[in-house]
Amino acid sequence: MNSVPASQPTPPASPPPAPPAAPPRLLDQLCQAARQRRHPEPTVAAFADWNRRFILFHGKRPPRELGLPEVGQFLESVAQTEKGLCPF
Repeated sequence: MNSVPASQPTPPASPPPAPPAAPPRLLDQLCQAARQRRHPEPTVAAFADWNRRFILFHGKRPPRELGLPEVGQFLESVAQTEKGLCPF
């Protein structure tokens, strides 16, 4: 008679470690900082919108790489493209 050894029960597999949480995105950080300073929500939204437009205008370059010349380029572009839209 050929006896088959009793198989050992396999221990339950532990779940893989969770990936580290991604840091908050830049615009989320900006909104959070504005809210902590108790700015009203419309101001927070406008602040985020201007920052988003600035970043997109410069091809999504990291804002840390941008300086005063890039701010000037952005504002000049806004002044040219939105001429006549200001109600004042």
